[in-house]
Amino acid sequence: GIEPDQREIVFQPFSSTKKRDDGTGIGLSLSMAKSVMKKHGGTITLASQPQAGTNLSLYFPVVRQ
Repeated sequence: GIEPDQREIVFQPFSSTKKRDDGTGIGLSLSMAKSVMKKHGGTITLASQPQAGTNLSLYFPVVRQ
């Protein structure tokens, strides 16, 4: 899970709690996902419990013809 004080930054590019030598962090992937969702009119939400896990939900708009 993600600690409450870190949930606001996980969607920022290159955010990480690790040393810079360990890669770009999950923030790069999540910031790209958030950008793609926004461009398609969707949203991405995060629900997390420390020491238990994290769920990310993607909501895509439905187009009815």
